[in-house]
Amino acid sequence: MSVDDELLEKVAVMVEEKVRRRIYSRVPRGGILDLSTTAYVDRGEDGRISINVDVEVRAHPGLRLDVDKLVDEAVEEALREADRVLRERGLKPEG
Repeated sequence: MSVDDELLEKVAVMVEEKVRRRIYSRVPRGGILDLSTTAYVDRGEDGRISINVDVEVRAHPGLRLDVDKLVDEAVEEALREADRVLRERGLKPEG
């Protein structure tokens, strides 16, 4: 595994953890019944890096919070951080 591959793996893990932390920090205890996050980091032939994030949430039915909006915000925040990390290393994120 090359240094770049290791970095891409670390970025994927960082994105997943950041999304989970953001969601759990904004939802009262017991509000999230199930949360699954997966980040995929790929490098195209042109060297650009793309990151895709899948998030599945099962919230408590009584939760009075826009969970979809929270997930979107959490993903956007995590992707901004990933973009910063990749640029610091001289890599080219998409977008």
